[in-house]
Amino acid sequence: MRLRTTATALVGALALVLPTAGLSYANDHDDREHLGTLHYRFVDDDGDRRDGRIHPADNDTCYRLTNTTWNRPATRVENDTESLAVLFQDRNCGGTAEAELEPGEVLHDTEVRSALFKPTDNDDRHEGRHDGRHDGRGDDRDDWGRHDGRDDDDRSHGPRAAQGRAQSAPDFFRSVFRTIG
Repeated sequence: MRLRTTATALVGALALVLPTAGLSYANDHDDREHLGTLHYRFVDDDGDRRDGRIHPADNDTCYRLTNTTWNRPATRVENDTESLAVLFQDRNCGGTAEAELEPGEVLHDTEVRSALFKPTDNDDRHEGRHDGRHDGRGDDRDDWGRHDGRDDDDRSHGPRAAQGRAQSAPDFFRSVFRTIG
């Protein structure tokens, strides 16, 4: 009886351990943890220069440059990756590329918010993602289709938040009652 209990416990433990052991090897499709590091500089809310970085995991993927907004873009970018970094002014890699940085190159005096990484053996010009999402339509709309140039900061507190809610409440009620009739 004791042997059966021990064998059952052993089989149960193996059933739990074996499926998770294989996942530790599934980092990336080509045995790399990530492509490298893209370093960038931006100005924060207090006007201080800050350095940011992203570690792209794969090519042909759009990465937003963290802490950048429409009003606070990255102004200096250094490509310390193994791939070509295609830089864009908007936050979703749409439209025409602002610049292309080969591995090791540095770009100064720019205004970018996203990066798309491509293998370095591709010599074509890159004009957005080409995935059918209609990013960069050429209609002068910002990140989310606003025409006012506002950034996407959290305005859920402070005097501007109260003012924004007060102005939008009547519009909301008008639209609700307009649909009712």
